[in-house]
Amino acid sequence: MAERSLDERSLEVLDIPEDLDDEFLSLYFDNKRRSGGGSVVSLERRGKHALVVFEDVETAVRVVSKTHVLQNNTLTVRRKPPKDPGKLLLKGLNPHTSLDYVELYIENVTGMDCETDFILYPSPNKDLVLVHLKNPSGKDFQMLQDEVSKKPLNEAQVTLEQVESTDSILVANLSPALTEDVLELYFGSSRAGGADVLAVHMLANGRAKVSFKDVKSVDCVLQKSHHLEGTDLVVEPYFDFLHDQSSVSAQDEQGTLTDGVQSQTVSPQSPTGSVPEASIRLGHNAATSLTNTTTASAPEPSVQKECVSFISVLDATKHHLLSLSNLLQTFKKGHSKFDVSLAKDGVHVKGPDQIEVERLKNEVLQFLTGVVEDHLTYDKLKAEFLGREDVQKRLSLSLRSVPSTYSVSGCTVTVTSPSRGAAKQAQDLLESQISEFTVPLDKECESVDSEDWSDFLVSLDFCSAKLSDAGGVITAVTLTGMEKDNQEKMVAFLSTPHQKEIVLSMEPGMLKFLQLHHQGLLADMGEVILFPLETGDGLSIQGESNVCQSAAELLSAIIGSVFTKTIVVTKPGISRFLLEEEGVNILAEMTAKFEVYIDMAKVHWEPLEDDVTYPALLSVLMFLIYSVIL
Repeated sequence: MAERSLDERSLEVLDIPEDLDDEFLSLYFDNKRRSGGGSVVSLERRGKHALVVFEDVETAVRVVSKTHVLQNNTLTVRRKPPKDPGKLLLKGLNPHTSLDYVELYIENVTGMDCETDFILYPSPNKDLVLVHLKNPSGKDFQMLQDEVSKKPLNEAQVTLEQVESTDSILVANLSPALTEDVLELYFGSSRAGGADVLAVHMLANGRAKVSFKDVKSVDCVLQKSHHLEGTDLVVEPYFDFLHDQSSVSAQDEQGTLTDGVQSQTVSPQSPTGSVPEASIRLGHNAATSLTNTTTASAPEPSVQKECVSFISVLDATKHHLLSLSNLLQTFKKGHSKFDVSLAKDGVHVKGPDQIEVERLKNEVLQFLTGVVEDHLTYDKLKAEFLGREDVQKRLSLSLRSVPSTYSVSGCTVTVTSPSRGAAKQAQDLLESQISEFTVPLDKECESVDSEDWSDFLVSLDFCSAKLSDAGGVITAVTLTGMEKDNQEKMVAFLSTPHQKEIVLSMEPGMLKFLQLHHQGLLADMGEVILFPLETGDGLSIQGESNVCQSAAELLSAIIGSVFTKTIVVTKPGISRFLLEEEGVNILAEMTAKFEVYIDMAKVHWEPLEDDVTYPALLSVLMFLIYSVIL
């Protein structure tokens, strides 16, 4: 509760001028007339950012609702970002631990799957890893933290922490023509999520840091795929601890990152595909050596190292299209010395020639940027049919030749293809693979409302059906070539009477009551067959579905109107009387006169056995007589 109160009293201040004194800033937020503020508990300054904690929540609410201009500079004031349940930080790793090892550790500890549940982002020093949970709603942080604390990783005692929500993203794979203004306009547009962009900072190696006014905008942007000016942008959450702050800005490097001879080797473990720090320093040293040595002789030829490049493909649909296409196989056939392989999160390109590696990389990027999506609208029956798992598997085999894939959301079918022509071909193929037919339905037929009808539809191969809104006609959708077979099966089912059994439970003796006093009613139910249950507490009704249901409802109504009562016999001799002839006659008269049934199944009386009782009584009498005589 105290932690929540602290968060509610804390505000972040952004865009603070460098020459603005901390004391002046504190006095400003302490002044209720100028800022709407009040008593400031603490002010922690970090460059152009500051964290201000007020004495009460009301003051913080008042301050954040106002616009703040100080020394002709507009300050951005917002609430302190909350903890992000979808981002967890794994700390204390052995720097030599591979990312595959970390993936396996996270899967074992949490029970999650790397391919579907989380993404890992390592820090430059490899001692930290950010775990990005794709669906954090069902994960209990305390439980995950306890599990991690119990299990070392590569002989290192690691810990798990929550991190505050970030307001920034790192954008990679930018073309040189993209500027800060273009990125600000793009990420502020509805295409990218319509977020309020706070600032854009261009970084080295075709990257940029984009900050938003609201931290909630980050997740909205991350959920989308981004394509700008012919390039697929690679977007990930930005955290300071994931990046080398000494080389963040390309402008701050004084030409080191842009003018030097840089190695283009890209680490396959880097989620952004950025150039490793070691490679940057190597390029800088090489540039310095070339600059300072003006008259040196040509260097001796050295063994050429393998060049590596990585194209991140986080979009699952595009990744699937790459696996369906023959692009990578074509590369392997035409470039035997190069290895182009599809990984779970992108494409690795390796080879001895950097220029050829870049050319192959560009061809992969051209394939990805050429991917198009066409949205088709179908009626509900066809859309649901196309969305069936068995239908999708069958049609996916046909779409491999295009190659294309499709997905269904509501009544919209989205076709994804590597080109506009392939998309049109895929649409024509889908249309040719599905067919519709109708079956007339008699008004008296009630089979389409029964459980048997539902079971029958499930038994049909690749077929979905529904009763038309106007009634009288069943509309069905199936795969082309299967119309006749499914239509014949449907007609046969609707024209065949379907038997049904209903078991009607009742109290013991109730069946006898029905047989005595409703004999005529039971006789009139000739369209159904009535079988008493062997247990005596029910009736089996068998026949056509609708007739069977009507009979069961009628008998249930009669049974519900009948009352039963149990009489306990306590007086001696009553049981014997009721079971003897006179008692039986009296019960029969009552049964007929009052239209009742008296069940004597639980009334028992047995006479004493003659050969045992009389000799015993005679012995007792003789003993008594003999005693009196004596």
